[in-house]
Amino acid sequence: MARKSHFIVSLLYGEAEGQFLKGMLPCHEKHYIPMAAIVSQSTRFLSRILPSYLVPQTTEIKTFSSLLSKLKQARNSLTNLSLIQLQLRFLSLCWSLNPIRGSIQVHIGLNDWGMSVLNSNSHRQIAAIELNKLEIKFTPNTNFLEVQGEGGCKSADFVATITTPQRTIPEGSEIAIQ
Repeated sequence: MARKSHFIVSLLYGEAEGQFLKGMLPCHEKHYIPMAAIVSQSTRFLSRILPSYLVPQTTEIKTFSSLLSKLKQARNSLTNLSLIQLQLRFLSLCWSLNPIRGSIQVHIGLNDWGMSVLNSNSHRQIAAIELNKLEIKFTPNTNFLEVQGEGGCKSADFVATITTPQRTIPEGSEIAIQ
């Protein structure tokens, strides 16, 4: 195994942490809890250790308490590690995510036929999913939608988390595609 330079690890960690906090590394709880615990070694503000779409609203007390409890547990398990060990652990979690395409800017068109997803830079179609094969899930008071579509990408399934800084979806709002 090659020797790891502390400087290079710090640079990689800084970039990966920034991408994580911007919400550009989609991951499940088994990854984002330890990642947030590592980031929390340098700050105590929840909004600075998790992407905004993962921070529960204070009105969701049960979810908020559960998240804080898991973060405290994960953070306590890291107390004996050095800075370089923490950074390497964070990077290994990032490397295990293995996203297929990563995060890209897209334009989304939704009409009575279905949904089209276009790459913002090239304006090429990434996916086209018929309405009856489309499933959209959302969590109230967040700024993201989970979209799944059957056969949207050249006969492969399309799965995406779509985020927007424009607004959150208020609780009680109905998003239904019929």
